[in-house]
Amino acid sequence: MPEVFASAYAKSQIQNAEFLIESPLFGARYAISAGDQLVNTLTPNPYSTVTDIRLTIRSNGGSINVFGRGIPTDSQIHLIGVNPILFIGLILHTAMPPLAPGCLLQCNPSAQAVGGTPCIVCKDDGLTFKLCC
Repeated sequence: MPEVFASAYAKSQIQNAEFLIESPLFGARYAISAGDQLVNTLTPNPYSTVTDIRLTIRSNGGSINVFGRGIPTDSQIHLIGVNPILFIGLILHTAMPPLAPGCLLQCNPSAQAVGGTPCIVCKDDGLTFKLCC
């Protein structure tokens, strides 16, 4: 089951940012402001070991997405608000088989996917979101 850790630095000046996680297997929405921290466990379909996800951040009047494919359903998803326009994410694969393919990340569905053990920096609508998988 994926675990989600979401937070915003105390001095980040973030007010009511939203973190959304969407997958065919699960979904969640979190409101985060400066100094907030939360932990949540999502319950996916027990018969699937990987999924595709869309991570969306809404803050400061803007919205940005990162798309991930081949994400293990037992991953830990860490989302951190640095300031109202900068966000960092990390997807940790907790029990991924050694020969399993790595995840693929994209800033939009038609963009070139970054694979292996990737990090991607997406910029849109006045926001920056760096995600590593």
